[in-house]
Amino acid sequence: MHIRPRRLRKNPIIRELVAETRLSKDMFVYPYFVVPGTGVKNAIDAMKGKGNLDLVMEQDGEWIQIKVSDTGIGIPKKQFKTIFEPGFTTKKRGWGLGLSLTKRIVEEYHKGRIKVVQSEIGKGSTIQLSYKKSESI
Repeated sequence: MHIRPRRLRKNPIIRELVAETRLSKDMFVYPYFVVPGTGVKNAIDAMKGKGNLDLVMEQDGEWIQIKVSDTGIGIPKKQFKTIFEPGFTTKKRGWGLGLSLTKRIVEEYHKGRIKVVQSEIGKGSTIQLSYKKSESI
């Protein structure tokens, strides 16, 4: 089975986001645009249908940061790096591929970074995706 890339950057909101942030237009081609979506889906799962989910985009020098925060169950500090390894899951029916694939796409395709920046058991977590601004628009 082959997934055909679908161009999302024709959407006016995506064009505005590319122009304002100077992110690479290639970020807005499916399946690469789903990268923040994996963090969002995991956040929703961690909250079990209740709680708050925040998406914040910030510019820091040459970097754009997308922070996905939830009020879910939290991540133990010793698992901050482990959650990005293939096969790691806390779900009964999970494969443990979502965040490992996300990390691979962010780092290898976009030359970006992904990390857990904050988490407290029983209170929630924040994962940050960082992308270098594009030189040309």
